[in-house]
Amino acid sequence: MTINATQRVLLVEDEPGIAELVSQMLQDLSCQVVATASSLDEAVTLAGTSDIDLAILDVRLQGQPSEPVARVLQGRGIPFIFATGYRISEIEREFEAVPTLSKPFRSVDLAHAITLVLDRRS
Repeated sequence: MTINATQRVLLVEDEPGIAELVSQMLQDLSCQVVATASSLDEAVTLAGTSDIDLAILDVRLQGQPSEPVARVLQGRGIPFIFATGYRISEIEREFEAVPTLSKPFRSVDLAHAITLVLDRRS
């Protein structure tokens, strides 16, 4: 599955190997990773300033929840997807409608989640 137009993506992931793998998946889906963050402070800053169409957020960044990043994106009207190796129940209730990918996930699952959040935005 491919995405109709090139989407600019913020990737928030604290594990370098996973960030590289997801970046490659996004490129294969015709997305452009315009920024990558591995810490909460960096992610909050990039979420507030980057020219992006959507974001992929690791639920935990170096042990800290990524909900502050999600709130910045939500305030800007930018859709996002959570990715987690933890239980989905760790995500705040206010974000229960946000698509969540369980790690490890496949490229087709990522494509489906991207299509879902972009369709909701339209």
